Amino acid sequence: MNSAEYAQIVADLNQRIISTSESAPINAKNIMDTIQHVGGYASAAKLDQEDLFATIAQLGAKGTKGELAGTALRAFVSAGQKDTAQRALSRVGLSVEDLWDESGQAMLPISEMKRVLDDALNANGYSAQQKLEFYSDFVGYKQANQIMKIDP
Repeated sequence: MNSAEYAQIVADLNQRIISTSESAPINAKNIMDTIQHVGGYASAAKLDQEDLFATIAQLGAKGTKGELAGTALRAFVSAGQKDTAQRALSRVGLSVEDLWDESGQAMLPISEMKRVLDDALNANGYSAQQKLEFYSDFVGYKQANQIMKIDP
């Protein structure tokens, strides 16, 4: 904790929190509440942090803040582990691997994952109702509306 590297990590994180709170109607507590719920999964999936914070700002601007945003993002990031999500992906011609980078070492940024999913849904001619059903299967019905707010 006394290393220069740790100090830089903390400074970078503080800057991301400040920038995020300045770009959306959310405060540092909202952001930390979100990170508390999605942070472990985001770290394990090696998610792009700038994209994560941009997504948090976007959700906050659309009324999804704190624990609700974090729970929805955690469901989105971890969805590939569920059979229902894998079946939903299969219905639109995708697999879990399509949500990871080519090396398989890091998940695509959230905005890119959403773009991949939305492109597949549109290519399959899904209506708004069918998209809601897809996202309900993919992340769960409680989080589907929140995830649908993400605009890549």
